[in-house]
Amino acid sequence: MKKYIFLALVAFTTVFHTAAMAVEQPGTPLRLNHALTLSQFEGRSFLEAMTATGGIKENLDADLQDSFAVADKATLHQASKNFAPKVYNKIVRLFKNGESGLDSLLDAIAGKHATPASISGVIGNELERQNLLSDTSKIGLASVTIAPLLSLVSGGGTSVQLDANNITYSIGYKKGGAESADIEKDVKSGRSFGSSWNHKSLDPSDVDYLKELQAYLSHSTDTALFYKTLFEMITECSARNLHALSQEGQTVATDFMAIYTAELDRYIMTGFKKHPWQNDLAETTLLAAYSARAGMIQLNGEFRNGDLQEFFGVSQTSTGSGIGITRSDRTALQAKISKAERNLHPALIESIERVIGAAPKGDLFHGLMIFLNEPKNQGKIRANAKVLTDAVADLLSVIGPDSEAITSSILLR
Repeated sequence: MKKYIFLALVAFTTVFHTAAMAVEQPGTPLRLNHALTLSQFEGRSFLEAMTATGGIKENLDADLQDSFAVADKATLHQASKNFAPKVYNKIVRLFKNGESGLDSLLDAIAGKHATPASISGVIGNELERQNLLSDTSKIGLASVTIAPLLSLVSGGGTSVQLDANNITYSIGYKKGGAESADIEKDVKSGRSFGSSWNHKSLDPSDVDYLKELQAYLSHSTDTALFYKTLFEMITECSARNLHALSQEGQTVATDFMAIYTAELDRYIMTGFKKHPWQNDLAETTLLAAYSARAGMIQLNGEFRNGDLQEFFGVSQTSTGSGIGITRSDRTALQAKISKAERNLHPALIESIERVIGAAPKGDLFHGLMIFLNEPKNQGKIRANAKVLTDAVADLLSVIGPDSEAITSSILLR
């Protein structure tokens, strides 16, 4: 009997050790030309951190034109260990000779000076000269696919260290501005990466993020802390509670901040007039407190079963895609959830609206994000950061448990 108990303990220890080893430490932070910490802006809203002198956008704009020496293949191979495998493998697959083709490219251009704005041209010329690709018709696409990784490992880019284990990297964003004749192209520029526990540096797509958000919130026990942490970063640039989340939660929060930074920069490019995609991202993240638990969404006017990633849409009239495509359906559902919570927990709704004012069309999530990303509101946000963050966390903590009641109220209308 003792023998079997011992063997069982060995088996358990082996399984536990294997599971513990499955989550790697986050990658070593890259050393970039522009390195910031979120804490240096503490006490200010994230929008203020973006727009301040010496802030994130100023660094992104300067970085686009700052020169670096292109890394050699040894440096790239070593630095690639700090990226999620699919980032590096996506590049290797472009070459007809795989990694040796990538090495041939780097042997030719290592040491040359380039900028994030010019590196894709340097890459494209060499890909064509050596005929390195499996599909020669895709030189342009291959160049812009390779450029972000090669720029980052060469020192280009802007990093924002959230805390000891979580960091975002941004590269290749155009300056934009109301005077830009190419603003619609400008807002599609750039890539942002999140580096955390569940994956090393990865440029998450909207779909990647929605899938991991769905998986996390469908079983999370720290929902209130998750939303509190997000809003502390948005309202006062504080990541003081990020470490207290599960490793999965830290990864989701870091990826949120990577995408949010990208979309907010694009909104600023337009002079705060067009493409508020950062609001779409954040509102969907708030809506997820209900949809991830209830398994219910709204698309094409239909309230039905579905997953969060279905809120990613592809335009039928243009080449656009993203969470913003499903905005009208999503905000309609947000308004329904807000109405249900006004009946279930009116005091929680009122505590938020005392700061932000009455939500347009009753949609509290939309009203909240419009308020947060309106430049003239930043002083009021600073003065009410803790009150607003706590009120949002309190509301989001009950939406999951209320999901059945919310679903019933929507179906009964």
